[in-house]
Amino acid sequence: MATRISSILEYASKMVPIYGIEILKSLLNDFGICCFAKNPLDPLMWAYYAESHKGMCLGFEFSNLDQEGYFAENSIFEVQYATTPLVFDLLILKDRPSILEKLIPFVTTKHEIWRHEAEWRYVGFKEAQKPVAYRKESLKEVIFGAKAPTEMKAMVKEICETNGLTPRFRSITLNAWSYTLDIVEGA
Repeated sequence: MATRISSILEYASKMVPIYGIEILKSLLNDFGICCFAKNPLDPLMWAYYAESHKGMCLGFEFSNLDQEGYFAENSIFEVQYATTPLVFDLLILKDRPSILEKLIPFVTTKHEIWRHEAEWRYVGFKEAQKPVAYRKESLKEVIFGAKAPTEMKAMVKEICETNGLTPRFRSITLNAWSYTLDIVEGA
């Protein structure tokens, strides 16, 4: 009997009441997240985030000036990689003023298998469904995938010009001799 009760208690301690899940969902739905990767030459990133080289990569460089109404330094986090999921402690919900800060690890942790992405995330509170604002000077380059359509390249260049953006345009090339990617000037 004691074994059965301890099993029930162990199981119950892992359960999250429905209202806790709903509160967590509503809080997380209010986060705006923008993801960045360090390496534009990672073939896997091009494969699954850029439609197998048909898309593009935007290269940014942020300065301290970006903190004035744009990216705040305390809103950019290096993603942590783990082998087990984080455990949500319902007691977090008791400390209302710091709930959002305590939820940061839940939106900035991924499984170890994604470590190659070397990802950073901008996390904006109350920013869901809003475009992430940045200074025009922060967009340094547009790198087109090896299979990016010519029409798309022309459209992106026109959009940049119309909006006063002056990034340099580059393209990815596939290096068949080494199974690597290279970046070439122009697009």
